[in-house]
Amino acid sequence: MYRSGKKLAVLCIGILIFLGMWMILPVHCRASETDTDKKQTQTGKQDDSTQQKTEKSDTQTNEQKIIRVGSFEDTFDYMDTNGVRRGYGYELMQALAGYTGWRFEHVPCDWSNCFDKLENGEIDVIGDISYTDERAQKMLFSDEPMGEEKYTLYADLSDVDMGTADFKLLDGKRVGVLLGTEPEIMLTEWENKNGIHTEHVNVYNNDDVEEKLANHEIDCFVSLEESIWSEQGISSVTTIGKSGIYFAINKERNDIKTELDRAMRQLVQDSPFFKVDLYKKYFTLDYNQILTGQEKLWLEKHGAVRIGFLNNDPAIFSMDEETGKLTGMLSEYVAYAKNSLGNQTLEFDIQDYDDYEEMIQALLNREIDMIFYVGRNPFFAEENGYALTNTAWTYSLMAVTDEENTAYNS
Repeated sequence: MYRSGKKLAVLCIGILIFLGMWMILPVHCRASETDTDKKQTQTGKQDDSTQQKTEKSDTQTNEQKIIRVGSFEDTFDYMDTNGVRRGYGYELMQALAGYTGWRFEHVPCDWSNCFDKLENGEIDVIGDISYTDERAQKMLFSDEPMGEEKYTLYADLSDVDMGTADFKLLDGKRVGVLLGTEPEIMLTEWENKNGIHTEHVNVYNNDDVEEKLANHEIDCFVSLEESIWSEQGISSVTTIGKSGIYFAINKERNDIKTELDRAMRQLVQDSPFFKVDLYKKYFTLDYNQILTGQEKLWLEKHGAVRIGFLNNDPAIFSMDEETGKLTGMLSEYVAYAKNSLGNQTLEFDIQDYDDYEEMIQALLNREIDMIFYVGRNPFFAEENGYALTNTAWTYSLMAVTDEENTAYNS
């Protein structure tokens, strides 16, 4: 009886323990599910946050590829008459974009507000800027220069008597230049070096230069070395100086500077002469020679320029007996030289000689003014008392043989 009661008590306790575990288990499971849900919710939020950050980062990366470039109308970045963007700076930036993957938004500006727009973040990059310590406090500069610019003194010599050799004629002249810039500093240094005193007149751009020239407000002006002026009959007087030019970058965009510097180094490595060739394309000078007042006065008194030549060289000068037409190199040279000056038409008197010594003597006796042609021998010229011009033309000599003489041909 005692044993049976003991077994019954153990059985009851076992049943109670089982029932208790059965009741606790669902609660624990529900709690576990709740914790799992919370963890999943938190993980989901973190994933969403990470995705949002990634999308934001991608968006920022895409935005960085759109670079706002300051564009002021000059040779470096401009729209031509056909609405096509051109310029040294423009083509260089397009080449660099091949390394950076950038796309560009061109923001119009001029010299009076381009620095303000750069500092205010309205533009990211601007080219054709000279480096100064003062500017470096407000903007970043590319490590390497984007190129070099030469500044030239220009004048309409058909309207102003100004020599290209005697700079003293510039004394008292009014020179158009953008005040407070590197070109004016160069002009002042050049004037001091040559003992010249001029009046500096402020000009903002090419249109302003043309207007002030037309209104006789300036006698000459300082501009980049470029060919557009010769097309208008304006001549280069002399080069006054040159300097390296850089890309200027917004102070807060060090990321752009880093990519730009890397791309510029890579471009030099891949194409060492890219910038040299680009410079020739946009800045090669076309000289438009103009006679000074003294030279025009000499021509008026003297008359036609007398040229002597040897008549036994038909390649130089000959006459067609049937038509009377002059042919040969000298006739072509004279035809070119006749209208080569912007403010004077030249006349020539051609005289032939049978003997070289006779022709030289005629030159020394001032019976003729020049000879076409003589060999470039400075010592011989000095001994005979005449001066040499620059090289007028060059030619090649070769041996001519019979076609059957193959041994000589080889």
